[in-house]
Amino acid sequence: GLRHVQDSEAAVSKELAAVRGELVSKTMELEAAKREILACTDTIEELGRALAAKDAEAVERQEEAQSNEDERRELRAALTQRERELAGLQSADSERGDALRTLEDSIATAA
Repeated sequence: GLRHVQDSEAAVSKELAAVRGELVSKTMELEAAKREILACTDTIEELGRALAAKDAEAVERQEEAQSNEDERRELRAALTQRERELAGLQSADSERGDALRTLEDSIATAA
């Protein structure tokens, strides 16, 4: 009877040791998986930050392009205005030239 109990205890003890070994092994696997998940999470966060930076850069470039376009439009409008002013001055100058010639002709005729 005692021998049987001792054998059973030994078998249970052996089984318990095997289960403990398996538990340690699974715990180590779980820890490794957790580390892998944390590394993936870090990578995802890093990629998220990089993407956000690229988005911000794209928005900045877009705003810069819009600003350049606005500036180009303003300069073109100013140029058009100057061209109109120049055309007006040339026209006035031409009229003055015509008036001067008419006056010179009148003086020549009178003399």
